Amino acid sequence: MMSRIKQFKARLFCMSGTAMLGACIITSSAHSQIRSIVIGEGVRGAIYLPAYIAEEKGFFKRRELDTKIVTFSRSNDINALVSGDIQFDLTAPDKVIHSALGGFPVKMIIGTARGLNLALVVHPSIRSAQDLRGKSVAITGFSGLPYTGLLLCLKELAMTKDQVVPLNIGGKAARFEALLSNGVPAAILDPPYTTMAVKEGYRLLVDLAPLDVPYLRNIVAVADTSCARTRARLRASSARWPTACSFIATRRIGMRRSGFSRNTCGSHWKRTAR
Repeated sequence: MMSRIKQFKARLFCMSGTAMLGACIITSSAHSQIRSIVIGEGVRGAIYLPAYIAEEKGFFKRRELDTKIVTFSRSNDINALVSGDIQFDLTAPDKVIHSALGGFPVKMIIGTARGLNLALVVHPSIRSAQDLRGKSVAITGFSGLPYTGLLLCLKELAMTKDQVVPLNIGGKAARFEALLSNGVPAAILDPPYTTMAVKEGYRLLVDLAPLDVPYLRNIVAVADTSCARTRARLRASSARWPTACSFIATRRIGMRRSGFSRNTCGSHWKRTAR
């Protein structure tokens, strides 16, 4: 009796496996005709090197995907993602979270870069934590990424936020201009403004880029409504990001300029949803 039960289970397992394999083949055939994808980005920058490398080196084409990268402005990329004009969006995780909380059907599927490329840029006369005490530091609000960067920089200097004067100056360009015009003696900046400031003689008192801060900096987002329809396309495209990240990590492409490190991309890419 037990032998017959085992034989029945074996046959059932084989039948199930055959059915699943057939379903996969049918699904693959159905999606093989979908050959083009549009990838959106909020800005053209080195932080999105994995996508540029994947397109330039033909990593997408190896999965029979024709890609086009479109740069958006004024946060229109989320609207384009939801409407189906683009299939992927290269953006920051907080943007997707805020959009999801606002009712947009979006989700993160891949983390492409971790860490922070922010730096505490100071006037040449400031050379130590002691010199920074009581000084104003330009940030953007008291809940955004520059403020978080300030707190982390102060921690590296064994200081607290009460020992400096954070000022809400505005965006990165405004903070950079305030620093150069001597409106503030210090500012939280990121590339390319950190590089520009150094060329002007300013100092990076603390640079967070090489510290491998455990912070998910950039992600790939999709619309919930597209996941079920284009699952094969999602898998094929998602498989190319780690390849591109490994290419960057092994060749150190743009790392110094964008804040990438071996821990930023490559072995630390994450599939955050399946």
